[in-house]
Parts: sequence; C-alpha cells; structure tokens
Amino acid sequence: MRTRGWESGLWAGSGQMAASSSAPPARLLGMAREWRRRGHAEEARQLFEAAELVATTAGDGVNAARAAVGIAHTDYARTDLIAAEASFERAANTLLRVGETQQGLRAKISSAFIPLDAGNLDRASERLIALEVQTRRERLVAEHASVLGYQGNVARALGRWDEAHRFYEHAVLGLEAQGDFLYAATFSMDAAVTHLLAGRLAEAFDRLRHARRLAAATESDAYLEALLAHYQALATLLAYGSKEALRVETHAAGPDTAAVRFLGRVRELVGVLRGATGATRRRAIRSLDELEAERFPYEHGRISVLLARTLFGDGAPSVERLVVTRGRKTVSLDGAGEVDLADRPVLWRLVRTLVEQHRTHPGKALDPSILIAAGWDGESMLARAARNRLHVALATLRQLGLRTVIVRHPGGYLLRPGLEVLCVD
Repeated sequence: MRTRGWESGLWAGSGQMAASSSAPPARLLGMAREWRRRGHAEEARQLFEAAELVATTAGDGVNAARAAVGIAHTDYARTDLIAAEASFERAANTLLRVGETQQGLRAKISSAFIPLDAGNLDRASERLIALEVQTRRERLVAEHASVLGYQGNVARALGRWDEAHRFYEHAVLGLEAQGDFLYAATFSMDAAVTHLLAGRLAEAFDRLRHARRLAAATESDAYLEALLAHYQALATLLAYGSKEALRVETHAAGPDTAAVRFLGRVRELVGVLRGATGATRRRAIRSLDELEAERFPYEHGRISVLLARTLFGDGAPSVERLVVTRGRKTVSLDGAGEVDLADRPVLWRLVRTLVEQHRTHPGKALDPSILIAAGWDGESMLARAARNRLHVALATLRQLGLRTVIVRHPGGYLLRPGLEVLCVD
C-alpha cells in the first residue's frame, strides 16, 4: 500500500471504513474521491469497490452507480480500458434504470470515448454521434458540450485540425457557461495540443494558459495537473529550444500510473535530446522508436511521441498514418491536409486498390497490369500507352503528398510496409 507521512492516518481511517459493512456509501464515496483526486488510484479503487458493494446490498442504485463511475475513472487512469468501459456501462445502465437520465448519459459519454484510446476511431465516432443527438434532444447543455469535446478528439486523431478546433471551441464555451470548469479545462488543453500538432505555437500557449485558469477555478485533480505540466514543458521546448527550455521544469509530477510513467519516459528522452549529437542522439531516437512501437493504449502517449519527433526534426514518424475517407474520396497523410480525389476518379481508384492490397496482403506489390485495369476500369488501350498513363497518375499522387507512401518494387507498386492505413466512411 502506497502511503506517505500525513497520508497514513487518512488511509487508516479509510481502510477501517471500507472494511465496515455499516459505513454509509456516501462517506465511502467521499473518501474514495479524495484519494483519486490526490492521484492514488489503488486506494481509491478499493474504497469505490466497498461503496458499490455496500450500496448494492442496501438497494441504493444511485450510489452503487456513482461508485461504478469512480471505479471506471480509476481503471482508466491505470489504462485498463476494458475494465473502465465495462464499469462506465454498468453505471450508465443502473442510473438510467433508476431515472437519473443526466448522470446516466454522462457515464455513457465517458464509455463512448474509451475506444479512441484503444485505437478504434470508427466505434468511438459512431457512439458519440448517437449521444450528440440524444443530449441535444434532452437539452442537456453540459453533457452535449462534453460530447462535442470528445468529437474534437476524434477529429484530431484523424488529422483534421480545423474541425477539431470547432468542436473544442463549442465544448469549452458550453461547459464554462454551465460552470463545469474541470471538463472545460480538459478540452481547452486538448485544443492547445491540437495547435501544437498543427504548428500554431502562439495559439497553443494561449489555450494552455486558459486551461490553467479554468483548472484553478475548480478542485482540479492530479491527472489533469500532470498533463498540463507535461504539455507546457513540451510546448516550451518546441517554441524556444534547448536554451529557453533549461528554465522550464520538465518533470511533471503526477500519479504513479502506467500512463503517467509513459509520459515521463517521453520527457526523459526529450531531456537527452536537448543538444545531443552523434551516437547519443541516435540512441535516443531509437528509444523513441521503441516507445512508439509499444502502441501504448493512451492517446496522450501517442501525441507526446509525435511532438517529441517534431521537437528535434528527425522527419516523419517511423509509423505514419494514412487516412482514407471513403464518403468524400479524400486522403490525408499524418494531418498534412486532405487531398480531394472526388473529381479525379482514376487517382481515387488507384488509391483504393493500393489500400485494399495493403490491408489484405501488406508488403506484396501489385503488378502494373492490375493497377491499370483498376484505374481505367478495363478501358482498352495499347500496353505502352497504359504504362505511361499509370506512370503519370502515380507521379501525380506523389506530388499531391503521397511521395513517401507509394513505393516502386520489382514486382510492381505497393504502399510502404509499416504504414498505418485508416479507412473511415
């Protein structure tokens, strides 16, 4: 059990209360929330579990559900996404059953966003769209604003910076108006991160300052404070470089969880890379590659690795993401802006064929004849003319931003092995 100094007495009282079946659920919940606010996930979870058990035994559905929400938040902080989603759903179903519609939808919203951390953007987007409609119909302003904020995170993951900012702006305004400063601070921070990814430093610092002001206006928690400090350090490095960053404390203290430790590892590498050269720099870059290869189930972890690469100018990430939007017929490589192929059917068919090959037979080249048949839909032409057309079409795609993606191979053409391809409707 992790306790320090003055905390030992607090935990002793909490432990006795948790062991007692007669302890009121509301008191157990209060103690659990205090431990979570201080960043002690393990202790908080034990108290939330005790509260849920006592409340369920007493037939107190509302407090049982509130305890389940607390368990979900602590599981999420520990990046146990499966357990967190299950607890949010359990809480939502209980709250909706006892008529607590507003709180039930809040739990549904939290559950809907978890798939994004797991990398399932389609599932997250589908659930959030449904909740946007439901919260608008129920006229739940704060909950609707939260859904918009999470939709901003989905847009950011797809590299749609401007769309993400529109969502964040509406979310922060709505949450501030309702006095929900904690979530308003969270989405203001998310807006700052998106500005950093887009290279808009002045706007990023402005949003971080606003997030800090909002966090100061409420009883913040250790996780948000750690994230704000983390991004402040990375933003300062990105904006001012090593000399100015020496005046910034880059160690953002936080709870002892896997997610916070992952962010700490990124900052440690940033510390090594400040002015590093030669073999030291190469080793640090390899370590950054290893962090990225872990595919840690935490969106802020992935963003931090990407920002670290941007800080030190080592080119595009070793794992790039190509987003293909089937409905609009657009492609985007790592948020560099969408390329519209709706009016260029040959190019669109070539991209679609290469993507399908990459998804079903990664690393295997397509014979030029297959691409010609797909691109020109079986049109009859001389072999030499067909090869020339294919050469020009692929050159055009490279000029449009896919230069590093389309690879020539002795067996034909393919998308670069290791490329992450995300297809959305």
